[in-house]
Amino acid sequence: MGRGALSSGPTSPGELARAQGARGRAIGLYEESLGLLRALGVKPLVALVLHNLGLAVLPDQPGRAAALFAESLRINQDLGDQRAIAECLAGLVGVAAYSGQPARAVRLAGAAAALLAQLGTCLEPADQRQYDQALAAAQARLDPAARATAWAAGQALSCGQAAAYAQAEADDRP
Repeated sequence: MGRGALSSGPTSPGELARAQGARGRAIGLYEESLGLLRALGVKPLVALVLHNLGLAVLPDQPGRAAALFAESLRINQDLGDQRAIAECLAGLVGVAAYSGQPARAVRLAGAAAALLAQLGTCLEPADQRQYDQALAAAQARLDPAARATAWAAGQALSCGQAAAYAQAEADDRP
């Protein structure tokens, strides 16, 4: 977040609604913003709203979230925005965790954490809370050795490799 007053940050109606736990309202506001931003052709903000909408529909709609994160990821790759790529990877942790793919979730988490550390940044607080919940759910389903293996595999991925790994699964979804 923090990449434009129109659709992000604490002044965004969608973000305020999501922060207040009004997910249905947040989804509607994000969808409205997305339509306007697509019409205006503002790709960085389109990618941001896709990401935020993906977070808003989790954990109830992991398939929809996967498609939203995948589109955001593709746009951010085109823009070369590594922080936004890391945010998409973090969002996809939730998709994997809530789709019964705990090892994939932990691997994506390892990749997101490594990229964020490399960039010297972190997730926004609301995003971090969702990420932490999804990661904890995934980790609880793995034994310690499997967790460590998946985390290390994610940490070893470059930004491009992590995005390709994330995209391959997202593109296979219906």
